[in-house]
Amino acid sequence: MILQVLAILGLLAVLVDSAQASSPVMLDGRAGDVDGRGHMAIFRDPEGTRTLDEIIGIDTAGRFKPIPGNVGLGYTPDTIWLRMDLVLPEGAPERWLLEVMPSYLDHLDLYLLPPDGVRHGATAGDRLPFSARTEEYRNFLFPLHIPVGKSRLYLRVKSTSAMTVLPRFWQPSAFEHAVSGESALLGLYYGALLTVTFLNLIGFAINRQSIYLTYSGYVSLIGVHFFAIDGLLAQFALPDHPLIANQMLGATMGLGAIFGFRFYAQVLRLPGRFPWSDRVIWGMALLGGATAISAFTPYYSAFAPLLLLAMIASLLVFLKPLTSLWRNRDAESRLIALAYTFYAGLLFTTLTAALGLTEPTKLSLISSLGGSVIHFAILHSSLFLRAHRAQRDKLVAEAVAERALQEGSMEREIRIERERLLDMIGHEILTPVAVIDAANQTLRVLDTDTSPDREKRYDRIGGAVERLKAMLDLATHRQNLEADYSEPARHPINIKGLMQESVELLGPEGEKRVAVRSGTTLPSVQADERMLRFALLNLLDNAVKYSPRNSPIEVDVSPRFHDGRSGLCWSIVNDGAAIPRDIETTIFDKYVRGSEEAGQAGMGLGLYLTRYIFERHGGWVQLEENTKGRICFLAWLPTDTEQAGAKQEAGQCE
Repeated sequence: MILQVLAILGLLAVLVDSAQASSPVMLDGRAGDVDGRGHMAIFRDPEGTRTLDEIIGIDTAGRFKPIPGNVGLGYTPDTIWLRMDLVLPEGAPERWLLEVMPSYLDHLDLYLLPPDGVRHGATAGDRLPFSARTEEYRNFLFPLHIPVGKSRLYLRVKSTSAMTVLPRFWQPSAFEHAVSGESALLGLYYGALLTVTFLNLIGFAINRQSIYLTYSGYVSLIGVHFFAIDGLLAQFALPDHPLIANQMLGATMGLGAIFGFRFYAQVLRLPGRFPWSDRVIWGMALLGGATAISAFTPYYSAFAPLLLLAMIASLLVFLKPLTSLWRNRDAESRLIALAYTFYAGLLFTTLTAALGLTEPTKLSLISSLGGSVIHFAILHSSLFLRAHRAQRDKLVAEAVAERALQEGSMEREIRIERERLLDMIGHEILTPVAVIDAANQTLRVLDTDTSPDREKRYDRIGGAVERLKAMLDLATHRQNLEADYSEPARHPINIKGLMQESVELLGPEGEKRVAVRSGTTLPSVQADERMLRFALLNLLDNAVKYSPRNSPIEVDVSPRFHDGRSGLCWSIVNDGAAIPRDIETTIFDKYVRGSEEAGQAGMGLGLYLTRYIFERHGGWVQLEENTKGRICFLAWLPTDTEQAGAKQEAGQCE
């Protein structure tokens, strides 16, 4: 659709300019140069075998077609003949120079037919060594001696590159003046490209970011490509190797497309934001690589237009990422968007002219050079801003990392001190507890009063001592529990008996408040009895601590299935303030405690060890959401002993 629109626009331009088509070139000397645009007629020779005499006959038969502008036929295998009529008035200078642009045309034959009928001919082209040229200039330059009157000039052109022909007639003095200024501008242009390439290589060496290396490759390849287009590669680098200079033109175009698309993919952050862009980039890379290789084969004229068409299409494909980048509103993003938009406009003009969709002009060729300088300058500024921001982010990240290391070191020291304190407390209290237990046993044996009240007192003392011993055992063995990754010592556990012992260890208040419900028979659980007692006691003790005084605590123990496995599920429900949302997900972590408003002492290890014990036995424990204003903990252990050691993810009992 786009190509059709462009073709229609080109046709309209032809119709508008048809009035001045193929008018003679007036060389009156009043201007230092005369453009050949609009003064040419064309004949296409598909076989390329026509002789000058045949062409004169064809011209006499009126088979040449006037063209209103410059010649732009895209990539065509045809040989073309151009005709221009030259008129030199009396008193006008007879010595002129004919410049033919661009410099990558393969073969040119010039024939001048003055009024006296004596034919003059000359040959040029980028397939000839530069030393064979009569004039040392990057473009093709033909010296002409034009007599007074009307002369006819024929130009035969053959090229495997784009068939673009821009003729211009110069007076020698005006040409020398133009060349001096042109050389200065070209020197500044290529000097700027070398500077940008060098600076980005330094940026890569410092920052080690691949985008700088990609950009350096992109700029250098574009520079070599324009160096070849301008004819400077053949003039200065490869004067005796014209074929290589011609091949470098196509190779650098293909490789430049690869680096250019890769660079813009990184700059626009396409792969992460637009997954489809990967396919586009790989497709362009393959086409660019194929074009670069074809430059060394006879098939370049087939691959080059495909690459140019793909590049035009890509300008539209990247419109959405470009819009997204502009909306970021930061200076770096907007500079990149501006650079891409600016260069895309110039590139569109150049590519459509190379394909013959629009008329090529000297301005379009020059603007591609000048525009690329502005484009590279804007891009370089954006990369500088990106590097500055990256350096700033790096400093911030290093500061955050340093603080994190300091905080982590302090936390480790605090935890070590906690561990030491717990060890000291456990060992210091264990001895007096043993003394109390021994004294209680001795008093019970020696006491002659065997009344129920006296026995009840001894039982309470014994129960309190057992509870204290269990808690001390839990504290003093916590490190061993974490460090020991071997299987727990498993034995069949009488769950009803274990629950009764755990409730008794809560003391009189706990015994009154805790109500245990279970079926008449419960399946046996293979577990380490001491570890399981620790876990259940922690859950029950938390329910007593963090619920209103004298409020009931409901414990339900029943067989349940989880993930297709048989097991035993504990449900422990109590009243109380809701657990804060900020610790719901971390309540089972080490040193995390519930609400401080409850005023209960603790180190934040109980639930951590409870979960650890259940998981070591292949089960899980979790905080269950409850919409009735109550707190519910669920715990589950497998009863299928063959898989009891497998760790399970938390989930609801079914």
